[in-house]
Amino acid sequence: INNPAQLGNPSLKPETMENIELGFDYRPTDRLRLGLNFFSYWWKEMIRFVPDSNATTSTAQNTGTQQGYGTELETEWQALDTLKLIGNYAYQRSRDEASDRDSGYAPHHLIYLRAQWEFLPDWSFSPQAKWIVGRDRGFGDTRRPVADYTWVDLTLRRHNILERVEIAFS
Repeated sequence: INNPAQLGNPSLKPETMENIELGFDYRPTDRLRLGLNFFSYWWKEMIRFVPDSNATTSTAQNTGTQQGYGTELETEWQALDTLKLIGNYAYQRSRDEASDRDSGYAPHHLIYLRAQWEFLPDWSFSPQAKWIVGRDRGFGDTRRPVADYTWVDLTLRRHNILERVEIAFS
């Protein structure tokens, strides 16, 4: 009603997704945890806006299916009593079955690193970085390719200011 270009559809069915995941968690020492996960998913009855014939509008329709798979490797290492290092790498591929192409928008590779350092009692500093690599546009999207990018955050946190109270600056 409120969007004259994209119209709703009372006949829509809900989207459905099935997935399967196999995960391994290995702790060779009390200070080191390694994880490995494999997954696959099937997404059906996807809701998309389909252009209407002889009109400038699009209407929501159940159309298309998508299939994807991937893996993730993760680690947590308590390097020192006051320093924890965390990281993971994720790989994902998704395929739009109607176009037989990459479904787009989801990164193919994602790398995440974080350090958690307690430099004084009740004070911690936590830098983190995320690299997003290989995001394709969806089929038919004529915009320029999405560039790879890096996202960096820094957080300074003070615990126990009062009982159950902390403050953080990010």
